[in-house]
Amino acid sequence: MKKKKIIIIASAILAVVLAVGFFALYQYSIKPMNTTVLKVGDSKVSMRYFIKRIVMSEDQQSLVTLQTLMTEKLVIEGAKEAPFNLNVTDDEIDAYLKTLTVGGSDISDSEFKEWYRQQINESGLSETEFREMATVPILQEKMSEYFEDMYAGGLEHVKLNVIMLDALDSYDEIKSRYEAGESFGTLAEEFSCDTSLAESAGAYDWVAKGELDDNLDQVVFNLGVGEISELVALDGGISAVFMVSEKESARQASEETLEALKQMALNDWIQNAYSTFEIGLYGLKGEGYDSETDAWVNWQVSKLSSQADDAEKAQAS
Repeated sequence: MKKKKIIIIASAILAVVLAVGFFALYQYSIKPMNTTVLKVGDSKVSMRYFIKRIVMSEDQQSLVTLQTLMTEKLVIEGAKEAPFNLNVTDDEIDAYLKTLTVGGSDISDSEFKEWYRQQINESGLSETEFREMATVPILQEKMSEYFEDMYAGGLEHVKLNVIMLDALDSYDEIKSRYEAGESFGTLAEEFSCDTSLAESAGAYDWVAKGELDDNLDQVVFNLGVGEISELVALDGGISAVFMVSEKESARQASEETLEALKQMALNDWIQNAYSTFEIGLYGLKGEGYDSETDAWVNWQVSKLSSQADDAEKAQAS
């Protein structure tokens, strides 16, 4: 009877210990993994997915990955809305993923299925997570094509001529001699510290509106034909004098310029999206991704990376 009573008490104590242990494990390891760390519009990112993406990243920087995920969610959410109204089909995802393989679009179906299986296994992502990640570059390309259509009718261009200077006291002489009738090309040959511009007599190229940074864009597109600019400070201690020799209101941009403008337009849209979409960051204590949460996240990443290294060593041996 006494022995039976001892067994019952011991079992009760063990049950309590196990319950306390499981509760501690749940509170510190399981529960945090299921919490939301990022919300963009109606789209959420779980802590579990966040940590997987950090492990997958090249530098494994938590805050960099958080920023990347924020941008991805902005693209996914924004692409659904006007003016884009975009979607991505399964065939488009598969076609994109094939470009990432060694065989590219020529890879056989069986080889692609095996590669696909390996990618999901190695990433630790679910198939849904893996395919959603693949939609981002597809959507970005489609959004870029939308901006390209905006430029179909041509863009305002100026034919730019430039004198690069590393001696600021040369400007007054350049300006007075140009206004006295000396050609810009002759002055560029004499004063430009840039060899290629000196050899071309200051002739640079056609430049589309929006191609330069905002400050330079405003300077050169406000110049009249034949008008010389004030001295403009550039990076690296260099300054420049500009002169516009021709203007066109609807010139077709070069392919290189078009690609640059499309990327700039997409980047501008993303930056604006940060203020137009509701974005929430969350940590272990609720709203706000704090240093305690970041430390816990990096601890989890370290554990997973260590486990992956051990598995790789065991496989190699």
